Amino acid sequence: MLKYAPSKPKILAKVREVASSIWNLCEHVPINVAKKVVDSALSLFASKDKALPQPEYEVQQHELEYEEPPFVLIKSDSALKDFVEQYTIDGRPRYDPESFLKMVKEVVTNELQSHRQTKVKMILKCMMNDTNIATAEETIVEAVCHSAAEINLEGSDVNEIYDGMVEKVLNNLSNFQWRGSGWVFASIVRLEIHTVNYEPLRGSYYIPLPKQLMSKNAIINLKNEINECFKWAVTRAVHPVDHNAELISKILRKQAETLNWECINFPMPLKDITKFEKQNPSISVNVFGYEGGIYPLKICEQPEGTIHVDLLLIANEEGMQHYCWIKSMSRLLSSQKSKHNGKLHLCRRCLNPFRSEGSLKEHVQYCSNNKAVRIIYPKPKEGSDKSILKFKNINRSMKVPFVVYADFEAFIEPIQNTCQPDPRESYTAPYQKHTPSIKLLLLH
Repeated sequence: MLKYAPSKPKILAKVREVASSIWNLCEHVPINVAKKVVDSALSLFASKDKALPQPEYEVQQHELEYEEPPFVLIKSDSALKDFVEQYTIDGRPRYDPESFLKMVKEVVTNELQSHRQTKVKMILKCMMNDTNIATAEETIVEAVCHSAAEINLEGSDVNEIYDGMVEKVLNNLSNFQWRGSGWVFASIVRLEIHTVNYEPLRGSYYIPLPKQLMSKNAIINLKNEINECFKWAVTRAVHPVDHNAELISKILRKQAETLNWECINFPMPLKDITKFEKQNPSISVNVFGYEGGIYPLKICEQPEGTIHVDLLLIANEEGMQHYCWIKSMSRLLSSQKSKHNGKLHLCRRCLNPFRSEGSLKEHVQYCSNNKAVRIIYPKPKEGSDKSILKFKNINRSMKVPFVVYADFEAFIEPIQNTCQPDPRESYTAPYQKHTPSIKLLLLH
């Protein structure tokens, strides 16, 4: 919508005629470009009027204002009592994907501010066309570009989340155009924002240990009544005792006061443990989970001079979770990892056992470059209690009397491909042919 501030009726007519004509010509041009074109044209028009000799055509400064209805994010769908929600912003002409996503950023980020504790995903739907040069036939398809799912928590930066999703969407759109070899952006259909409620892992009330873990005598499960199981488990690990370690005594409460709990919220989410470590640099915390076996959830670098605390995060059938202190990793994993009766030195990242501290340190130098994982070995064959891997191709490790090496060189020739692929199916578009020119065989 255009508004004018002219000085004379005749000037108004001229401004309206010129501006409207140019605006209509810019129907498929991004709005920021269209504004510049109209402004430039009106400045030339005003200069021409100033050169007219008639006094009644005294021209003043013309200002062109653009009024456009604001973008609105509409809740278009929901399911499972609003556990899953979908929001939509309809597309408009004159916008390319980049300028459109820039214009709607404030609307989307405001919505993300009010929808914390969710996983968010962005989907941009655009119309793309392709014209066959040989037949002049035009093909129009809808391109659907997804972002990766982002986690929107209370402390998350919604602008950073939005920018990350936009970058992924634009990359996917660019890949679509590159794969199609000729697809041209036509218009934006709509932008969809999908949200799913998200509850991160966090410890809360006391939960009894599973029987398989209780018999190992390797875990101290403190009996807390409020959501501070992380606090008591860490404090007990820093100040261990030989008797009644499960009880939260007055002494333990005073010992907890020596640690920095400022701005730490309970129940403690897994992601916030790093914040605790920064406030207490003398302590490093590893967290493991249990589902039939122990596996890593959060592993820190464990710098020298720090107190290393290993915690186990368990859960019950109701979904409640609880932190416990792992007093002895060797005793906890001895039957799971080895039949060796002595103490095991375990890598916290891959949970592989080692007989000595020296061999563990050598392993950690390489393992620290990888993500924390649990290695699962092949299951024993039926009727056997052993999992054995054997090397069978002995002949491939033996010396051979001779070796033949073959090498080829080729000319790269362009292919004139006039066949138009079906956009609804996957396809390969050949554009070069490798024609052999030189071959070499070397007998060694």
